[in-house]
Amino acid sequence: MKGGTRRFARTAWWACACAAVALVPRAARAQGEAPLPAATDDTVGAAAVRCAGETVRDIVIYSGAPTVAGLRKLPVIADLARATHVTTQPDVVRRFLLVREGAPCTELARAESERVLRAQPFIADAQIDVVRADSGGVRLEVRTIDEVSLVFGTRVQSDVPFVRTLRVGNGNVAGSGIYLAGEWRDGRTLRNGGALTVIHNQFMGAPYVLHLHARRSPLGGEWQTALTRPFLTGFQRQAWRMGGGQVTSYTTLRRPEAPDLAARIERHYFDAGAMGRVGSPTVLGLFGMSVSHESEQAGASLVSFRDDGAPTDGGLLPAVAPAYHSTRINALLGVRALRFVRAEGFDALTARQDLAFGFRAGAVIGRGLTPPRDASDRRELFAAADVYAGTGSPTQATRLQLRAQGADLAESGAWGRVIASGRLAHQRKPSPSRTIELSTEWGGAWRPGVPFQLLLGAREGGVRGYGDSRVGGARRAVLRLEERRALGKVGTFGDLGVAAFTNAGRIWRGDAPFGVTTPIRTSLGLSLLAAVPARSARLWRLDLAMPVQGPGAGRVEVGFSNADRTTVFWREPRDITFMRDRTVPASVFAWP
Repeated sequence: MKGGTRRFARTAWWACACAAVALVPRAARAQGEAPLPAATDDTVGAAAVRCAGETVRDIVIYSGAPTVAGLRKLPVIADLARATHVTTQPDVVRRFLLVREGAPCTELARAESERVLRAQPFIADAQIDVVRADSGGVRLEVRTIDEVSLVFGTRVQSDVPFVRTLRVGNGNVAGSGIYLAGEWRDGRTLRNGGALTVIHNQFMGAPYVLHLHARRSPLGGEWQTALTRPFLTGFQRQAWRMGGGQVTSYTTLRRPEAPDLAARIERHYFDAGAMGRVGSPTVLGLFGMSVSHESEQAGASLVSFRDDGAPTDGGLLPAVAPAYHSTRINALLGVRALRFVRAEGFDALTARQDLAFGFRAGAVIGRGLTPPRDASDRRELFAAADVYAGTGSPTQATRLQLRAQGADLAESGAWGRVIASGRLAHQRKPSPSRTIELSTEWGGAWRPGVPFQLLLGAREGGVRGYGDSRVGGARRAVLRLEERRALGKVGTFGDLGVAAFTNAGRIWRGDAPFGVTTPIRTSLGLSLLAAVPARSARLWRLDLAMPVQGPGAGRVEVGFSNADRTTVFWREPRDITFMRDRTVPASVFAWP
């Protein structure tokens, strides 16, 4: 126990040091450390005003590089971050603006332009000031601060080989908004793995996103490609997508009294479609169509792994679902009435974020184009829905999100592939440095079509402290209570905080292979929190969780994680997302 803790501490220290400047989506922001670029001499003394329909005479872009002040104690990494960063090109910033020279300036378009810029993965913060021009009308001064563009991540262990994974790249190549990264992974007794990812956020000089990804894993692999016009704002009239991919993966199945097994799953998918907006930018509807194809096949044989990582025969899967093939035409429907309120320290330590209050609902309804080969003229009916609602103020918020999908399968004439999940959370800030959060998460599947398990102690969505639990099931529910306190800055490195939490949850067997039903399990814990640099939206956590019941009761489990949860209210846990159709959007408002 002590030896394992010491090894974990060394590994965590090296991981923190190497990942301090890692650029993953919405990486560490520099809002508190780096002021937005200063105005030039011709703007000094000019009074900022609100847009009121005046003509925009000029738009001036001031792009700023990110600060590396918080990395002074890591001079090698700080120098590397400076050397690899090129400030975002002004034309890239200009293409995201919803206001144009010669057009009227409206306050809603100005505020939405700020929000769209802040949503880009390579921009940390954005501010648009309106200044009266001497010739009449107004001048817009757009100031942005970049994210650190260096992509670097690694996993280090105390035994040979010391480096198990390595990721290197640039999140803003030449200031063009292009993400380029490569990854290597040690395969132990299997082949080594590798991956290459390219994301062009302004393909062909327009707000089109080109996504290319290829990965070779020690077992299996995947590739995917997509070209999209994402729905970024209510000012957009249309959005579209085309893409596809192939995945060969191995899902882990745990057994209470026996070694883990793995099931092989093959997937091929493709979809293309478009949708348009009706209504105003604040209260709007979306309507569109798409064509999709998805095929899925689970292997009948299971794989077991020896202590050295080598695979061996694990027997047969208890129940093998028939292969799934679906070619559909889908209707995309949505309605949204939201307002955005600026707040601080809700889903991060001290960072600012835009809280969405109001209502949003979307649906995908599909019909099979052809009946299956061995059936009558029945065709598949598919339906998926996503609902979000929120209310509150800058000091408290209550938000709810629900997701569900299912299909009336032509082969059996019964509903299957049913997957449902959701989150309800209430957050309150008694003071700027304190946040109290009460939330519940749930998810489950009924006849999902692929071998699966939802684990009691899953890192995402599970009960903290039960990571060593060897039980899984088809449905899971977890209740969480947490109080966070921001303690303030630690020099120039970043913000520090602490948290106390308790979790309670359980799983139900359902139709998961080797699944079990558990009683309610609870845990207690403390967390050390950090944001690097100060006011970063990315929250780093070191959790100490103690299970209260079960075989591991009383033992402290150490967990380390980092995530930016300010851009969306809820990210569905990966073990639930894994079961969903790859061609179904999480929400039509996040589509594509």
